[in-house]
Amino acid sequence: MYLYKTAYLGWFFFGSQIQPDVSSVEGEIKAAYGERLRLMSRTDTGVSARGNILVSPKQLLLGLLNFNLKGVRLWAEAEVETVPKVKERHYRYYMVDGKDPSPLMKFNGRHDFSKFTKSKENTIRDLRVEVGEKFGITYVDFYSKGFLWNQVRRLIGTLYQKTAPPLPLVLLDIKFENEPLWHEKTQWLKVFEKQFLKTQSKASVLKSLF
Repeated sequence: MYLYKTAYLGWFFFGSQIQPDVSSVEGEIKAAYGERLRLMSRTDTGVSARGNILVSPKQLLLGLLNFNLKGVRLWAEAEVETVPKVKERHYRYYMVDGKDPSPLMKFNGRHDFSKFTKSKENTIRDLRVEVGEKFGITYVDFYSKGFLWNQVRRLIGTLYQKTAPPLPLVLLDIKFENEPLWHEKTQWLKVFEKQFLKTQSKASVLKSLF
């Protein structure tokens, strides 16, 4: 079995999972590969990823597959006997309007996040929140073993009194309890990072966010 770190630009897709009559990340991969392969973490419409994990029963020809993919890049490969258990998921939200995110630090630790999701069960989660800056854009990093539906966007939304938009949100990475040996092809990641950060800094995007 093989795992692939997968990057994609969320504004091209109506979420990661295949849906009827709309474009999706899994649908784009199926169209290029010929078979359906599943991503480990589900992302919603407009949400991007740098390190979602694609699971395949056999090894893929990454050069050929990436050539045929639009808005998606597979950039690291690992062979495993079984899919390891997830240790931590890492989401990043770019504060493209310059809003101060420091009030979000109060969500560090274990809390009941039932007010920040439609989920009714298992809403107590451990969360780590950090603030940083990259290329002049302030961002907030969220770390947890598992996230609830819309949890990050609703937490960001406490700064605005409404759910934050999806475009500045990216699933940055997934870590495992037994981390596999990854073989990285970072050249396939450069275009993704350039396009993502360029979009976050566009004035047209800023005006549409809030």
